[in-house]
Amino acid sequence: MISILPVVRAQTLVRKMRGEAQSHLIAADDGRCYVVKFFNNPQGHRILANELISSLLLRAVGIHTPEIALIAFDKQILSENPEIGIVSRRKDVFTPHPGLHFGSRYPGSTGNLAVYDFLPAAMLSELYNRNDFMGILAFDKWASNADGRQAIFHRGQTTSVAFAFSERRWVAQMIDNGSMFQGEDWTFLDSPVQGLYVHPAIYGSRPILQDFDPWIERISRLDADTFNALFDAVPAAWILGEEKELSGVLGQLQKRQERIPHLLKETLKYLRVRSKRQARAPAVNPLPLP
Repeated sequence: MISILPVVRAQTLVRKMRGEAQSHLIAADDGRCYVVKFFNNPQGHRILANELISSLLLRAVGIHTPEIALIAFDKQILSENPEIGIVSRRKDVFTPHPGLHFGSRYPGSTGNLAVYDFLPAAMLSELYNRNDFMGILAFDKWASNADGRQAIFHRGQTTSVAFAFSERRWVAQMIDNGSMFQGEDWTFLDSPVQGLYVHPAIYGSRPILQDFDPWIERISRLDADTFNALFDAVPAAWILGEEKELSGVLGQLQKRQERIPHLLKETLKYLRVRSKRQARAPAVNPLPLP
């Protein structure tokens, strides 16, 4: 079920974020903070639709990803926060357009929670939702993520249904989905390396296709009504004049549901070959101290 997105009003700039899209952390009138990508960001306006559609789909199949909202900026907010701006390669500064922009909720109630975009490989076994990385790999193959898999990690209160207790553990959230559908190209290319997380160990020592079956089934259950609702959820101003192209992307995405097992097979084959090469690589002895 695709829910109606909330619209919240931007209030103030918390800080600027790293990354090519030049996102800003913005405090909104609902008391939350959001990582905002603007319509006129350097990566192009189509990535807003990509982010919105991917986020809704990830939630629909049960993969941890931040809550999202449409963030409304008006001229007053922009004038009161002159630091909000996009810097071009020529160092010109552009003010975001008034209107609706894409917001990804920052974990916690303020912008002060410690959030990391990297965990050492030795700590990955401590993740509460490690299995989500199996789901997101199937998802990234399906949606043709042109980038490597991006995630954030934070300490959160988790609950074990089986043992009825809660504890604080590391939780991963899948973020930065603007490169779905090959980013601005709005097309699909199939490569075994696309969408992989930087630590292949997250998928286990010898992953097999059956490990992904629950996620393949969830994605395959998404029906035509879901894809129609996705199209309707995108603000009209984001796709003005490009409605036909986006409709075509969603149509292709639905047709690709049956290809997910094949796409995963090619990636698993690549991971096995990579693992064997690394195992055969000679150890590098450190140079002696002078």
